[in-house]
Amino acid sequence: RALPVSRLSYTGLEAFRRCGYRFYLQRGLRLAPVEPPPGTALDGERADQGSGMTALVRGSIVHGLLERLDFRRPLVPGEAELREEAERYGVTPAPEELADLHAMVERVAGSAMRERIAAAERVRTELPFAFTLVPPWAGGRSLLMNGVVDVLATEREGTLVVDWKSDSLEGRDPEALCAEAYSTQRLVYALAALRSGAERVEVAHVFLERPDEPAMAEYVAEDADRLEAELLAAARGVVEGRFEPSDSPHAG
Repeated sequence: RALPVSRLSYTGLEAFRRCGYRFYLQRGLRLAPVEPPPGTALDGERADQGSGMTALVRGSIVHGLLERLDFRRPLVPGEAELREEAERYGVTPAPEELADLHAMVERVAGSAMRERIAAAERVRTELPFAFTLVPPWAGGRSLLMNGVVDVLATEREGTLVVDWKSDSLEGRDPEALCAEAYSTQRLVYALAALRSGAERVEVAHVFLERPDEPAMAEYVAEDADRLEAELLAAARGVVEGRFEPSDSPHAG
């Protein structure tokens, strides 16, 4: 018998962690998304003031701009290019939204992280990856983990994985927010890099609000078994088909 879910991304695993039941409804039964209830203001699911610029669309637009950024000779896009990128997502940004997009790219262009990427021996952006996990309790059945890294930079000392984050920090520490919301992603990225043969990997979550304060974590080849065990533990409920409601129910 096939696993209930045999292919999983880090976003799927994070969604399962937040609420196994919602994960089952979306990924197992494939129920269509619905508009969030009025007044709940679920982050990323409701457009701001009719412009169509949800948090998800905002992040997608700036990721597209950074994907095309020349790290060695960074040129910040002008208003016309910003509008063109936004139109790809069917939105017409307000002046303040254009300024926000411009500022995020400008901060990256002037950051030490951009300089570090520019100095790397090889740089690839929007790079897909996949690797398999074989849970010892799954009777030989495997789980395919897949995803995309924003930047993979090969350096003389090792591998650098960079993930751009457009989240509003609201005064929070980048490392604290990363540990709270992106620990699973960090784990998957690190294991993917080590599985590809890297002896040393740094995973950097770069919040575009403060790109000179990245949340960094470093791993070496000897960490691979431990990381795999942690990932298998996080995915165990998916493998076993235990899709339980969140302990902290909410509209999301």
